[in-house]
Amino acid sequence: MIINLYNSAREVDKEILKDKTVLFIDTFQSSPLFITALFYGTKAIIPSPDVEMAIKVFKSYSPKDAILIGERDYEKIEGFHYEGNLLSLNKEVCEGKMIIYHQPYVCETLFLTEGAKEVYIASFLNRTKAVERLKDQEDIRIICVGLEGKRLALENFLLAGSILYQLSYKGLVMNDAANSALACFQNLRRRLKTTLTTTERAISLINKERKGEVEKSLLTDTTPILPVFSEGRIVLSEG
Repeated sequence: MIINLYNSAREVDKEILKDKTVLFIDTFQSSPLFITALFYGTKAIIPSPDVEMAIKVFKSYSPKDAILIGERDYEKIEGFHYEGNLLSLNKEVCEGKMIIYHQPYVCETLFLTEGAKEVYIASFLNRTKAVERLKDQEDIRIICVGLEGKRLALENFLLAGSILYQLSYKGLVMNDAANSALACFQNLRRRLKTTLTTTERAISLINKERKGEVEKSLLTDTTPILPVFSEGRIVLSEG
């Protein structure tokens, strides 16, 4: 099994991902939000490249059938219904709805994967489910949402390392980033929660009074479903 890891959108282009199996990772915020929304019965999540397009897509639906979710710099976008906090979601909010979503770095990263064979979305909430889907693949690209879209985010690096650890029985051929993530996870796994709650992004969220979101995002295998990004929408994967 070949696995290459990329720690931000700046490290990758569409050609690298073309016709590959891709795993999209964002430990805090987007991946847990997508997983939670689909668990609560959202029909689909439509990522939008910018605010104007998000509003245009929203207006193409009846107001009772869609909601706008998005943020910049940990603050809800003006005119949107919710920020990107999974704690905002419940069955009443999500069931039967379309979610139109915008967060600059997340959407930039997702849209790089449009030529991939398949794109799965993982967090700690569904880690084992993601591993189960990957275990029979031969060539995988893991792409993480970087800090500010361009720097390594430690929580994503460690989540990738934990996934690689679960796949390591397969005899992996990995790039340097993947090897480093696996080694980092093995070194820190006995104090993983402490490390994850003190990363730059975790501290930023906690400072915005979103500690509960951080804590819930780090629960492991509580939501064993697997979102897939296909044809511009995030939906539940079959099987």
